[in-house]
Amino acid sequence: MTSSLTSSTLQHTIPDDFDVPRSRPWDALKVFQNHPYIITADDFGAATTLWSFEGGEAKVVTTLNPPLPSSARILNSNSLVVSAPHGVLVLLFHDPKGKKSPIDVARMYSLGTGELVQELELGFEAAWDTLLVSGDTLILTAKEHDRRPKVVWYTLSANGLEKEKEGGTDLPDGLTAGMERLVPLYLVDAGSLVTSSTSFPSNKLEIRLLDHRATITASHATADYIAPGPVVQVDDSLVLAVTEAEFDQELSPAYATIHKISLSDLSPQWSKSLPYKVIDLTYHPALQALVVLGWKDAKGSVSEGGHEAIVTFLRKDNGDVLAERTFPWDAGLHALTAKCTPDDNLVVVSEAGEILVVPLQSVLDSGLPLKEDGRLAMQPSPVRPEPYNTKAAKAGASWKWVKKAIVGPGAVVLFALRGPEFYAVRW
Repeated sequence: MTSSLTSSTLQHTIPDDFDVPRSRPWDALKVFQNHPYIITADDFGAATTLWSFEGGEAKVVTTLNPPLPSSARILNSNSLVVSAPHGVLVLLFHDPKGKKSPIDVARMYSLGTGELVQELELGFEAAWDTLLVSGDTLILTAKEHDRRPKVVWYTLSANGLEKEKEGGTDLPDGLTAGMERLVPLYLVDAGSLVTSSTSFPSNKLEIRLLDHRATITASHATADYIAPGPVVQVDDSLVLAVTEAEFDQELSPAYATIHKISLSDLSPQWSKSLPYKVIDLTYHPALQALVVLGWKDAKGSVSEGGHEAIVTFLRKDNGDVLAERTFPWDAGLHALTAKCTPDDNLVVVSEAGEILVVPLQSVLDSGLPLKEDGRLAMQPSPVRPEPYNTKAAKAGASWKWVKKAIVGPGAVVLFALRGPEFYAVRW
């Protein structure tokens, strides 16, 4: 069963008195996200706008003043923190053209007026992929090239971000300074932080929570690279996907093992080895199952376009496989993103704007909707931009115009390769 699609065209607007340089046409919009909010910013530094997509319906909340500088780089589109109780939002970005040198910056704005409340230079290079937010606590990992990495805690209030504390881990024997990777994984309700640390190369990942420690060893004998991936809480446990690979083989092929551990003392409950790289992990109470999304190189060469996507359903109690479904990821599909939504749908979006929305229960029971050639039965987006040039026009329905897709409950927002317009597609 697939869903019917409706759409609307939206536009990022800039001030009337701003002259777009003729020598510098519109590029792709810069985008931050934190459901149900999305921020759009242009490459000119002309405007930064906060949108709300509650229920899939778009509306402008406010325009931020001042806008992001044109030099701002978004290293993680999820680096938008919104605190409705305090009436503020925080944007985290890298500015390679800082006043004195490249800097990482946190800006706080008022949700009501869009006016700047605080601009804070972090004083370190942040590992943006490790950003962790829970309630009024914001946690970042500081990269340290000549020393060990450290975790930095901030407290968020209506008046700004305040640095609370920082800390690292004990340096394991034989580990050269600068080789360690420290990642904040999960913040427990009581305020205790679960972290992981490893070195390169290594086949061991150490998990810590207060005085508790647990060591995860790679399940594949040849793996000497191990790294934490997606993590989700299931009842009183934590489920973590761990990537395993051979470090000197350019991290390909990669494997993963799913581990379920107790949140009270980190004791292991079960583990499940999977022969592919995990890109997403979600828990769905209605199915009493975990859903793992991943991909692998089906032909042995990435350049051959032989990627295969995998959807695996795991029983939450013991990790047993309930079902596994596959579909081609490249070789004509050019998939851009695949996500499982909180309302229990699987959503796949291609670079050409094709969309698949199917209930996870249907995938579990009956499999994926496929065409006769084995490819996904996807629908074209009801809306797309006019082709930019002759080459795009000749490509027709296969024109790859989607730069980014943000998937949420009941809708996906499509951002094009260039221009101020973007598109909300609902089901």
